[in-house]
Amino acid sequence: MDIGRAFTYVFEDERWVTKVLIAVVIAILSILIIPLPLLTGYMVAIARNVANGDEKLPEWSDLGRLWMDGLAIIVANIVYTIPFWLIPLILTLPSFMTNNENLGASLMSVGLVLSCILITIGVLLLLFISPALVVIYARTGEFGSLFQIGRILSFVRACINPILTALVIGILVSVVASIVGGLLNLIPCIGTIIALPVAVYPLMVMGHAYGQVGRQCPVE
Repeated sequence: MDIGRAFTYVFEDERWVTKVLIAVVIAILSILIIPLPLLTGYMVAIARNVANGDEKLPEWSDLGRLWMDGLAIIVANIVYTIPFWLIPLILTLPSFMTNNENLGASLMSVGLVLSCILITIGVLLLLFISPALVVIYARTGEFGSLFQIGRILSFVRACINPILTALVIGILVSVVASIVGGLLNLIPCIGTIIALPVAVYPLMVMGHAYGQVGRQCPVE
């Protein structure tokens, strides 16, 4: 993967300023919740373009498709987090079904420990599944493909190294953007304005990284 390219391609688009400013406006409006999928959908569009060899930032012309694509990814990620809520409920349930306080306390402790272990494993697995969801959906455009577990896990196994690289890129750019944004926000007025584009930049970097995964690892 070309790591540096993920950070620089944005500025090679002739209309990058306009496209980034539109993203900033949508990010501000996302406090209303409804526009939020547009940003995720834009990341999907970037990944789709890059996977197909087009490194220009997508236009903001088809808002309906961007919104639906973003919603699909958000819904899928929410569905995959459901077990994180069910595991503690199931594993601690026996502690409420006994009248013996000592036994109940022991069952509760065991249930919580097992829950922490399983949830930790699940979170780590989801870290690799989330990029795979974006890549597979960007390639297929099919909502059902987001829940084809066997296909997703096979893709993760086959593309573990590029996915890991994309994750590192995403974490790195998010941390740096948070630090820079925080420092800029210390500057009254003008700092906050400058910090807004910094906030949406990681989304564009991650979209390119995921697109490189899709280009390097064809979706079967």
